[in-house]
Amino acid sequence: MKKSNPAIVTISLFSITMLYLPLFGVAVFSVNSAKYGWVWQEFTMKWYLGLLHNDYILGAAWNTLVLAVVSTLISTVIGTLLAIGIGRYPWGGKTNSILDILLHFPVVIPDIVMAGSLVVVFSLLRALSSIFEPGMVTMIIGHITFQIAFVALVVRSRLVAIGTELEEPRVICLPAISTSCVASFYLC
Repeated sequence: MKKSNPAIVTISLFSITMLYLPLFGVAVFSVNSAKYGWVWQEFTMKWYLGLLHNDYILGAAWNTLVLAVVSTLISTVIGTLLAIGIGRYPWGGKTNSILDILLHFPVVIPDIVMAGSLVVVFSLLRALSSIFEPGMVTMIIGHITFQIAFVALVVRSRLVAIGTELEEPRVICLPAISTSCVASFYLC
């Protein structure tokens, strides 16, 4: 077995410590009864129980749950169909390359750039329909736009791995790609 470089091990451990130490601190002090500061008073769950009685927090949690479930379900279905369409239809070489580049755009573009571009697009579409006013519908559309590429890439990689020999003519072997559909669902 090859021996690790001590400098790389040290830098790696330091980096991991700097990433997780603040999270550990937040977790520890979230059960502290002191309202302010670093002084430890006693263990309490009152801050978490207070969340359960805050209507704004419960409303935000409900909106988050609806947004996550709806956008993930829709993007899993659309992304799976997109992967099947790209992977199994005999596209030409240039068209296949363009589709591949378009599929990788949401993956390589930073999230903030994608969000900013969606804000611009939705503001332009607001002139056509009031459905594009800021709210749950536009958030769902934005999340679907971002998630479809990840689903399509995961499912398409599974389609490439199983090849075309498991298919009957014009019928995709759905049990063979079901694991990638479930994996992409959890990924979203």
